[in-house]
Amino acid sequence: MLVVDDDRDLADTTQTLLEMLGIHSECAYSVEGALSKLDRDPTINVILCDVIMPGLTGLDLAALVKARHPFVGIVLVSGYTSMDTTGAREYTDGFIAKPYNIHDVVDHLIAAMKP
Repeated sequence: MLVVDDDRDLADTTQTLLEMLGIHSECAYSVEGALSKLDRDPTINVILCDVIMPGLTGLDLAALVKARHPFVGIVLVSGYTSMDTTGAREYTDGFIAKPYNIHDVVDHLIAAMKP
């Protein structure tokens, strides 16, 4: 799985917690970095992505991933907006409000994984 957040500390902490729970994960700190990792690693099957980031946003990433990698699940997270205001229901497989509980994250990620 891939954790995408421009807040490096939050991304790295989330990755560490996921690894402690036995979930292999990688981090990217921008949409461009996420797309690069996704294009290089076909084993990535779900993305946890912040909505608000400089430049391209999590919504942009969701749309690009659905077009290029339709079998990759996407869960958005945000401390500033809700799923109702993002307009991204067609692109995403879940939404979590920040601050989040790692167990809620795991539940959402498992639900978002495509068969």
